[in-house]
Amino acid sequence: MLSLVPYDKKFLRDLVPLHPERADLESLHQDLTDFARGYGTQVVVAMENGQPLGVAGWVSLGIAEEGILYGVPVLAGTETVADLLVEHLIGTARELGARQLRISHFPGEDGKLAALRKAGLVPLLEILSMERPTTELPEGFVPKGFQRVPFTEMDWPRFSVFHNAVFKDVPNAPPLNAEMIEQEWQTMDPEASQIWKDESGAYCAWLAAKADGHVDTIGVDGSLRGKGIAQAMYRITIETLSAKDVKRLTVLLASTNHATLRLHAKLGFTEYTRRTVYGLDL
Repeated sequence: MLSLVPYDKKFLRDLVPLHPERADLESLHQDLTDFARGYGTQVVVAMENGQPLGVAGWVSLGIAEEGILYGVPVLAGTETVADLLVEHLIGTARELGARQLRISHFPGEDGKLAALRKAGLVPLLEILSMERPTTELPEGFVPKGFQRVPFTEMDWPRFSVFHNAVFKDVPNAPPLNAEMIEQEWQTMDPEASQIWKDESGAYCAWLAAKADGHVDTIGVDGSLRGKGIAQAMYRITIETLSAKDVKRLTVLLASTNHATLRLHAKLGFTEYTRRTVYGLDL
């Protein structure tokens, strides 16, 4: 009989093959135990006869301001397992007072798709996975007077206000507090990642990149867009990671974020897969 139990790292080897992008053991463990998922307390594993058959994590950071609970990751080997996990997430969302639940579906997750539709979730938007090689550096120069801020000198509370203001209208990007952002940046490559301030000391742009070449987030103050700052940051990141023998950059972009899609297309990024975000209004 299927049941739900708390997450334990010993389940990883059975859960990794369920991941549509075949995440490795360590990256999946990090996803399940980061601050956004309560360091693993906001994760359940579907078990039957001692065998892990699926897992669901949830992010509640967006409930206070957006009313959204994010179910991520949700991995299931069968439709029956997906039914149980989706049902649990709906119950959790209601219990926490969320107005909407969102769960992503990847190509090939047929059982999960059937479970989402059965529970009444409908497509909302698509998230594109894009990539480009760490060659052919983009143009772009950081404006005169801008200074790169060392992580050790960061005012994280002030940066969190800037970060959330830039991401205010970006879908599937819940607001983060200073502690969460600081912890997230601890997982980034300190040389490839950048935070910039202007002559007045105000934060104006950032690019957060991991050592494997994945660009976690990038943001530029609205008044400074179109000046080549994003291109300049990407140039620095590419030069840094290329020197470390990283062959490609990857990034996730919402299909509704047209300006960012145009920017990344201009910078040579191409799509290699996409997922659909399904939602249920509660």
